[in-house]
Amino acid sequence: MTRDGERSRSSQVGQKREDVLRAALEAFSDIGYRSTTVSDILRRSALTSGEFYDHFNDKEAAFLGLVGDGAAPLFSRLGKVGKGASSLEELVRGFCREYFSYIVSDGVLSHFMRTNREEMRALIDQPAMRWAIFELEENIRSGTESGRLPAVDAGYLTATIVGVAFEVGLRMLERKDPNVDGAAGFAERMILGGFQSLLAEGGQGPPSSGPSLRSASLVLHSF
Repeated sequence: MTRDGERSRSSQVGQKREDVLRAALEAFSDIGYRSTTVSDILRRSALTSGEFYDHFNDKEAAFLGLVGDGAAPLFSRLGKVGKGASSLEELVRGFCREYFSYIVSDGVLSHFMRTNREEMRALIDQPAMRWAIFELEENIRSGTESGRLPAVDAGYLTATIVGVAFEVGLRMLERKDPNVDGAAGFAERMILGGFQSLLAEGGQGPPSSGPSLRSASLVLHSF
């Protein structure tokens, strides 16, 4: 096969994968992840079952592929917020506003998240989300070590930021007119107000010695 032929083949494979994900997004948004079957996905496309299974083993794999592709730009933006923050207030404010703005900006994504709340919560245990949480925690830990951020248990703070932002974001999307400023302001005050209370009481818990992804998982699954 010539180089041009290889590029054409690669492009066709990539397009088929996009077609699968587009149909999966439509199905998951229309009837929810739990009720969706592979047949429901196929009915929303011109794909054959063979073409679906060329790319994904089952609907769960398609769901994870869909979320992974869609979340990559968000994780990149959140990572920049964490690395560039010069204060705890800037970090929390930037994280919340970046996250809320992103999930509101795309109507299809917003509907997808509203329709699949429990499945979105379960994503905390997936590699892409684990890495994003790990990066946030490492940015907090690096900030405390350099003096940019106050001394704080990085694991607990990471779990708090992720849990509050995620749940407030879902509640925001349920409203007729989602208000990013209102939701972000509320989340910021909850997180920063709680931190100020800890400072006043003189207790933040011992600094964490390593990534505590399980903490974030427990926060999300407690709602």
